[in-house]
Amino acid sequence: MACQQDAYEIVFLPWVRFDWEQMGDQFRIGPCVFRPYQSVDIPYPKLKKWLDSYFQSYVDLQGKPVDTITLCIFENQNEKPFIPLDDPASRSLQELALRVLAFSLLWQEIRRKISTGFNTAPEIIGELLVWYTQRTNLTDLVALPSGRSLIVDEPRNFVFQIPQEAVLRPAVVPEAKLLQLFTRLFEKSFDTYSFRILRVLEWFHQAHMSSPIVSEETHIVQIATAFEVLIPELGKAHSEKAKIFADKIEKWSCQQINPELFEIVTNDNGQKSQAWLWARDFYRLRNRIVHGEVIEPQDLVFSKGKNPHSGQSFTLTQKEVASFILGAFLIDELRNRFQTPHPDDILQSEDQLLSQLLEHSYWNLSACFKALDWVRPKEPLGNRIANARKHLISLGWNPEANEARRLVEQLRSGTLEENP
Repeated sequence: MACQQDAYEIVFLPWVRFDWEQMGDQFRIGPCVFRPYQSVDIPYPKLKKWLDSYFQSYVDLQGKPVDTITLCIFENQNEKPFIPLDDPASRSLQELALRVLAFSLLWQEIRRKISTGFNTAPEIIGELLVWYTQRTNLTDLVALPSGRSLIVDEPRNFVFQIPQEAVLRPAVVPEAKLLQLFTRLFEKSFDTYSFRILRVLEWFHQAHMSSPIVSEETHIVQIATAFEVLIPELGKAHSEKAKIFADKIEKWSCQQINPELFEIVTNDNGQKSQAWLWARDFYRLRNRIVHGEVIEPQDLVFSKGKNPHSGQSFTLTQKEVASFILGAFLIDELRNRFQTPHPDDILQSEDQLLSQLLEHSYWNLSACFKALDWVRPKEPLGNRIANARKHLISLGWNPEANEARRLVEQLRSGTLEENP
């Protein structure tokens, strides 16, 4: 049996319902392991008894204890779990893990809404993805912050009820490939690059916190600030930031799919893509907010979204579009830095290839660009899949064949031709 400690620190998420049946009994982000409280083996009997009593205070709408408590266990605590983390480096790693988790859940939901044209559940809010930290020396009292003071009382005298937003949401599953990509940040010591990415994720997270005292305009500025942290030349520029930002986004967009597919508009700036125009207008909106101009409600709406199946329009906000572009840009930045193969470049079977062809790219960027009216419509997807299958059969289907890989790239870039 492990030796009893003088003090413990419990870090947990109380309200997020994870789909543990699909995910297994845990998942990891860097040095942090996330596990449902019910499955954690607490090595200290007194602490286990204390926690069982303490978590009775977290209740559902009927006043019954919730089953959504998820513990975050720092891996360096394997020999002495639940010891307080007092060194700044460990705290930074723990914070980065939370920001990665929040980004994964928030961004994949925004991406899904844009690519499909609808939300299947109420929007997840950033407040559900905030650490709760409780220190204890196993006395009968707990101390909880209240403004700049602490309230000290017995756990049974505190009641924390699950937010309505958490009740309405189904169980969530973090995007595994996103978590794997971000894990590369933890493989070395916490350096300046990791710190910069942490700041990007922090601004992203803050922009999705719902608060009556924080406006949608402020969220726009927070996303724009995240872009400035992520794009060094934007953050260092003293003038023409809107143009610098638009040029950067257009160049990046053209690296994702064939630039010939982009809708082009001729204006005072010459021939520019819809991606360029959106980026310029978004940064101008940011400037108007920062400099105190009057912002009308319609200024915060991007209303060009279309359901790719029904063709019906649906409402998107400027914050949602900017959050999607920021996330996709960040993912590409990390993938390039760590030289991680694009998921579409890993071919294992015909079923997997056809699945990738159907989605057009793993992150589904082309479907999102199409929904935003940034690219022109292409031939029906069924025709392209039929052509792809014919081409695969003609190749004798070899996952390692260069021609098969070229086919994937052609389909992703929109240049796939009929098989002669």
